[in-house]
Amino acid sequence: MLPWLSAPNTALVVLLMLSAGAVAAPLAPVGGEDATAALSDAGGSVIAYVSSSTDNQAIRLVNPDGTGDRAFWRVPTASEPGDGIGTLSWHPDGAELLFDSGHDWQRSMAIRDLYAVTPDGSRFRRVSSPPGPNEYGPYPTGTVTFIVDAIEQGDVQIYIDGAAEPVKYSAGLYDVYRITQTVADLGDGVRQYIRLWDPETYSYPCHFSANGWVDVVPGQVNDLGTLYFGAVSSDFACPRMFSATWFHDGSRLLYLFREATPDASPENNLWQIATRAPVNTIGSRVLDMNAYTAPGKLYRAVMGPTAAQADQMLFLQNQALSDVVFYGTTANAASSRSINLGRCPQVTCDLLDVAWLPDGSGFVLARYEHEALSTPVGALYRYTFADQRLTAIVRLPGEAIGKLAVAPDGEAIVFERGPFVAGTTDQVYWGPAVQCPCELWRVQSDGSGLRQLVADGRAPAWGRLAPGAGPEPDPNLTPRAWLPFVGAK
Repeated sequence: MLPWLSAPNTALVVLLMLSAGAVAAPLAPVGGEDATAALSDAGGSVIAYVSSSTDNQAIRLVNPDGTGDRAFWRVPTASEPGDGIGTLSWHPDGAELLFDSGHDWQRSMAIRDLYAVTPDGSRFRRVSSPPGPNEYGPYPTGTVTFIVDAIEQGDVQIYIDGAAEPVKYSAGLYDVYRITQTVADLGDGVRQYIRLWDPETYSYPCHFSANGWVDVVPGQVNDLGTLYFGAVSSDFACPRMFSATWFHDGSRLLYLFREATPDASPENNLWQIATRAPVNTIGSRVLDMNAYTAPGKLYRAVMGPTAAQADQMLFLQNQALSDVVFYGTTANAASSRSINLGRCPQVTCDLLDVAWLPDGSGFVLARYEHEALSTPVGALYRYTFADQRLTAIVRLPGEAIGKLAVAPDGEAIVFERGPFVAGTTDQVYWGPAVQCPCELWRVQSDGSGLRQLVADGRAPAWGRLAPGAGPEPDPNLTPRAWLPFVGAK
């Protein structure tokens, strides 16, 4: 349904989205065979990964021995690589595969959300701020109308929570516009937020108004009056969720969240959210990095794998010369302590990923050791808590090792392998990453048996699951809780 425009005078343009009853179709699995068939020769163990390693458009499954490589799920074909799939994480019982992606940012308050899909690819859902647009069908609808007063020009768009599509239009400088759209009512008392997006802005492309929300009343016209988006007061860093991981029992998720903030250099904070969160909620903050002076950015977090480590986590922080691994709990994250990895063999040691050993006795990390005029080294190490010892598993001179995953039995590791670490500003905000195209390689935990697993792939996740596993839809979702989405420090 396309918007139509009319201009009753030079200052007021009406945009009406005739979208009642329009619902985006769920994203279907790809591949002609049942995706879980890839498990048949793997003892219930399977590796999921992102393909290709440069366009980030699809998730594939492969057996640990390299057989059964098949398509599993993909984003819409129009997605940009930067809006594609991030990292993956299998549910502890294999019920779902969790990932972050920005493929549907135009229909969300965040430009990167958390999603989950069942092993057979049949059920797909948005985990953060549920439900996603593909799940609006059962909800009643109401009409929202308001006047937008914003100093914007050129191509802009407005998105209202509950809408099947954003409203897109070309804005004239100092003009005001009336937006009218029919949206899903997500429940009594649920705030449905409104965002303005302007990619040509001189500051931030995301804009939030203090009064930019509506509690939709079904079957009625909800008139919000005028929403003012100021040139400075409404400028916010676009919220972004990434690096999600399950708690050991699958009841909650830990993730990193660049919150909507007017700060020039926003922090990546630790958040948690229930696996089946209340409607339109984003969870609760675990660690606020704004409480610290000039901290390095957090860029990776993983939860403990067993009941004994139920509340324990590891997370990585970007620092000038050598990145740091922190160990702590979600209950007392502010008291997390750094782990002494010993002296860096070269001037700089970048940590590209960390993963728990399945029994919780330690972890495996990927490190890139480099300095001027020397050959850099990509290396995998194992750290054990009992003896506080760091042991090299494999070292690759002149190459880089990136995202990794440990086999459920701890006997092998799969990892990204590429020529070097990408030298972009993304490293400052989202952590160091291998320059792709890159490959996936497998090695035994003792360093033997190094071999290529996939010729082009990234972000592996290794899980043990039963074919056909997957949760039933939750009939008890209650749309009654909400958390404020926008807040200044």
